[in-house]
Amino acid sequence: MTSSSPVDNILKYFGELVNEFEQVLDKKAAAKPAGQTYTVIKGDVLWAIADKFDTTTAKLVELNDLKNVNFILEGQTLVVPAVTK
Repeated sequence: MTSSSPVDNILKYFGELVNEFEQVLDKKAAAKPAGQTYTVIKGDVLWAIADKFDTTTAKLVELNDLKNVNFILEGQTLVVPAVTK
């Protein structure tokens, strides 16, 4: 019978963690609503982006899991509802 070294056990444990993390990411990606994306530019504010895409700040917060409506970053990619005009 062969015994595993502590390093082998650690590597196995981290491999299992990575697999679980990938499964969570896959589920989150599948749950994302269909839409399009918008890349934040310097000077953007969430309410103006919402207005541009005929939606609400609340909807953008929900779609992007934003924690603070006053904190978006230049270069950040936001999911926005598809414009149906």
